[in-house]
Amino acid sequence: MGLFNFKKKKRGECINQINNIELREKLGDYAFSLLVPGKDYQEFENPILTFAYLYTFKNSNDIEALFKIINEGKSFYFAAQKKTVIRLKIDENLFNQLSEHDSNNQND
Repeated sequence: MGLFNFKKKKRGECINQINNIELREKLGDYAFSLLVPGKDYQEFENPILTFAYLYTFKNSNDIEALFKIINEGKSFYFAAQKKTVIRLKIDENLFNQLSEHDSNNQND
């Protein structure tokens, strides 16, 4: 037994939710609320929401996602983990690398 006895919650089977429109919209709406009008964007017309991956887990309500919002030629990157969405400071190259890394892990 270790020094601390933390019980680990098993999240269960990973479920691909990339085609779940409702979940994608909820995450996108929340991510949009993290952007600052006037600083991050002037107008928000026809934004593009792109997901690298989006998963839920069978034995929990946890979400894991990597996605971006493109507007006015700018990309804004976000990650969701468990029940939290955060804005990331990454570039397109790293976003693509993380996307590729995830797709490679799904083949295991």
